[in-house]
Amino acid sequence: MDIRTSNYMLLSQALQSMAMSNQDTQASSLSNQTFLMLIESMLEQASITDTTALPATSFQPANLNLTNATYTPSNLNSPLSLSYGNSNTSGINGQLKGALTNSGPLFEEAGKTYGIDPTLLAAISMHETGNGNSRAVQVRHNPAGIMGKDGLKTYPSLKDGIFDMARNLRKNYIDEGITSIADIGAKYAPIGADNDPGNLNSYWVKGVQSYYNQLTNQGTV
Repeated sequence: MDIRTSNYMLLSQALQSMAMSNQDTQASSLSNQTFLMLIESMLEQASITDTTALPATSFQPANLNLTNATYTPSNLNSPLSLSYGNSNTSGINGQLKGALTNSGPLFEEAGKTYGIDPTLLAAISMHETGNGNSRAVQVRHNPAGIMGKDGLKTYPSLKDGIFDMARNLRKNYIDEGITSIADIGAKYAPIGADNDPGNLNSYWVKGVQSYYNQLTNQGTV
């Protein structure tokens, strides 16, 4: 991915520290869906408005193994397209929270403009921001971790941020033949990237796919 906000860096480090200290080999690893739910729960409980407000932890997960999480950067079963008009977007708006609340029409408009499934745009934004709770989207109107020459980009409005995300995906991914969530993630959020010391990129593909499925009730794309 382009960058992670400091909120997620601190959160990842806290979770990784807890996982490394847990030696109970009988405990099974949390599913990726549970991990995402826990992330969102912690963000909502902490009511994050600044990176300094993040507590060390508010619960003890059973056995979270961040170091072994991997995904295959290609999709073996991708009959569906991520082009505009190939999914039902009527349910998007009701599932967006925080700074993304009621932004469904913006994802629809951006998707139509750039020929991208609006649900993909929403799913990426939900994963990147903890469904509207990150400081990046709350303060900078940046729903996708997009970087500029001086660091994390700041947009005049959420609409501008969503449209720039759609433009970036069209120009640098879909137009280059990168048309599945798994393949997008391999470039957007490469595992082992220098700017991801918390290894959060390991969860990008499954996280975005989970939100996409939640929004559409469709299979892997």
